[in-house]
Amino acid sequence: MTQDEKFFDIFRNSRGSPPVDSDGDVEILGLYDIVSYLNYHFDVSKSTMVEVGIYAGQSTHIFSQYFKKVHAVDPWKDHDEYEHKMSVVEGVFDRFKAPNVIKHKKTSLEAAKDIKDKSIDFIYIDARHEYEYVMEDIKVWLPKLKDSGWMGGHDFYLHEGHINQAEFGVAKAVMQNFNIDDVITFQDCSWVVKPINPPDEYMFISPFDEPETKCYARYQNWED
Repeated sequence: MTQDEKFFDIFRNSRGSPPVDSDGDVEILGLYDIVSYLNYHFDVSKSTMVEVGIYAGQSTHIFSQYFKKVHAVDPWKDHDEYEHKMSVVEGVFDRFKAPNVIKHKKTSLEAAKDIKDKSIDFIYIDARHEYEYVMEDIKVWLPKLKDSGWMGGHDFYLHEGHINQAEFGVAKAVMQNFNIDDVITFQDCSWVVKPINPPDEYMFISPFDEPETKCYARYQNWED
């Protein structure tokens, strides 16, 4: 395999998905659905977004085709869960980066300091999925949204069986910060919400409580 072939292979599979030209690729189709949904509410071609958690940049590439400007945030640091060295993955991102993409090689918290408050139309969070990290990302990036802005992210899972707390971190954090009735989900398990009003009360008491909680129960038609 040549270096070009290796780069493209990493790029096209960066969301754990089939090739980008596959009709059945829900990971890719879900991103297009998000853009279409947001464009119904505002003109994305005139808008600026932030994506937190980039990896090789497949989703960034799709967003850059529609948004005027995309801020891409990732420290590109090696992690045990990644198959490839992050220096290689970063090289793939650089190879496919569009001219309207601004690269921030920083952690989420560090990069948030570079962005003015109330300046962003859409923020997409797809970094660490543990509860505490998602809560932190939402907290530091919410002030960056315009009053008319939207927030979203990836991997909003509600399991039918026993909940793995690490995998459930995204949904748990989202439902603690936003009214669940306002959250829109897509076929790739992405979510978006317009943060108008926070929930009246937290739907979970603690990230370490038993998994059978009120909010999960509403999806299973359980009794409180």
